[in-house]
Amino acid sequence: MTTAFNIAPNSVALRRGYFGTEAIAGVPVAPTYRVYAAMKLAATRQLADREEYAGTLFSDYTPVFGPWEIDGTLEQPLTYEDLAILPRYSLAGGGTGVSDSESTPGYTYTRRPDPDSLNIDTATIEGGVPNMPWTASGVIFPEFTISGDIDDSEAAWKWSSPIKAVSKDYKATVSDAATGGSTTTVVKTGAGWTSDQFAGAYVRMTGGTVGNIGQIREIASNNTTTLTVATAFPSAVASTDTFEISGVFTTGIADRTREIIAAPGTTLYIDALGGTIGTTDIPGRFISFSVTYQSGLTTWKRFMENVDSFTAKPDLGKRKVMGQVRLEFDRLDEWENFAAGVGQMIRIEQTGSTIDSGANTTKSATIDVYNAIWSNFTEDERNSNITVTLPFTGFVDTSEGVPFELAVKNKLSTLP
Repeated sequence: MTTAFNIAPNSVALRRGYFGTEAIAGVPVAPTYRVYAAMKLAATRQLADREEYAGTLFSDYTPVFGPWEIDGTLEQPLTYEDLAILPRYSLAGGGTGVSDSESTPGYTYTRRPDPDSLNIDTATIEGGVPNMPWTASGVIFPEFTISGDIDDSEAAWKWSSPIKAVSKDYKATVSDAATGGSTTTVVKTGAGWTSDQFAGAYVRMTGGTVGNIGQIREIASNNTTTLTVATAFPSAVASTDTFEISGVFTTGIADRTREIIAAPGTTLYIDALGGTIGTTDIPGRFISFSVTYQSGLTTWKRFMENVDSFTAKPDLGKRKVMGQVRLEFDRLDEWENFAAGVGQMIRIEQTGSTIDSGANTTKSATIDVYNAIWSNFTEDERNSNITVTLPFTGFVDTSEGVPFELAVKNKLSTLP
């Protein structure tokens, strides 16, 4: 016999993130793949002050709420697979991998900002913990930062971004009264449930048999009329006992094969404008980097028909690329370019595991900034050596038509 615990698990470790790409912005879809991120998304609304005078010293008579605002954060070690997926909700949507046509093909996904149109995808997310799943729609990343640091113990490229969404709500619960049952079953004659639609959800007894009230059990399986729980209730469920079934995550979302982009081994190239990007390696000096893309998507808009929400119509502002690199400061190359206001081409690149051994192809991740202008020059120390942090802004390169580009090669013939 297994000991029963009267709990609905809400451990942080059990948080899930299931994503699906929407066909129409803000219209929810079923999720199709997992995201392995530390993700937080909150729904808040402000209680406003309303000027009311009733001949008393009290001012608060009628509450008025602002709209629901949905925002949060998403952070994770970056993988060669996710670098093809996550930017579609901020930088450029869709995207088909270009095959290298080898025996074991690799596929390159290239993403660059569109100069004059809104060319991104939106997502539906299922998140939360097993007994309290929620759904959010119209999910975008207004900006993102990709970073890496040889001194970081996690030893990985990292992704960090804020999240905006049109809506978020917890999945609906089902409340009903039993027509019978046992210590391990709850029966509802004529319920018409779909087989195992509640498997993994939780049932809470809310009334009736005294010993069972407030007891929570995981649902192991169900048929059209009967819930079978994983561990027994104290007493048999009786007719007219009331119960509530929690929302449930979409089933069948399998784990994905992923490979972390390691920070150690990352190469930095800094080349003069007009040359070939990715030519001049900077060895023995490169410590860390970050690149931030601001999409210009500041918020979703609200109109008079939006009673307590926003519409899936974004407010578009300027798009910018910025970042920084940190180097040991033992030569004057970057100082001279900073002092002269001269632009540089920056490439940050890492290679991963072998895709085709015969062709010697590998996974790869590349960030290209085509016209980086150093915006400051900050000296610091690392251990016993002087370092310099070089912030930059990416300006539009006239030949490329954009300030920067992301490219990643992996084994995904299509995106999930």
